[in-house]
Amino acid sequence: LERGRRQDKNVFILKFRGTETEEAAELLRGYKVYHSLRMPDQPSLEEEEWMVQDLVGLVVQLEEDAREIGFVRSVVLGDDLCAIKGLMQDLLEVQLHDFTLGMNEYRTVLVPFDKSIVPEVNLGRGMISIQPPEGLLELSQVKEEKVVIRGLLPA
Repeated sequence: LERGRRQDKNVFILKFRGTETEEAAELLRGYKVYHSLRMPDQPSLEEEEWMVQDLVGLVVQLEEDAREIGFVRSVVLGDDLCAIKGLMQDLLEVQLHDFTLGMNEYRTVLVPFDKSIVPEVNLGRGMISIQPPEGLLELSQVKEEKVVIRGLLPA
């Protein structure tokens, strides 16, 4: 990402390195962009603690056979779901690979972020290994997303 600006509430105009023509930008239509920012005043983390932005985008694979099933789309913090701190479990929203859906559709499932279900987080390899209980992945739902890329910034 070279630069960008907000056009309105939900629309950003972005300039990507290597995307010099309108035709090249058109190929990006429909994609979601994640950008991780490193803040100098980030708190130090304990072992088995991660920043949310480090988890988003990680590949998710099944522990039993290392089969890649999707990626972490977002993290739902348990404390945001319940007024009693520590009562709710954090959840990983995992976008599952499903090539039967339309371009702007995707399938997600919420995976409890618990050591018994998520035994490994490997930031160096960019992956999370999960051991879902029987039936969890079948609780997925299809969502639709509208993404608008309206043009390129001048070079």
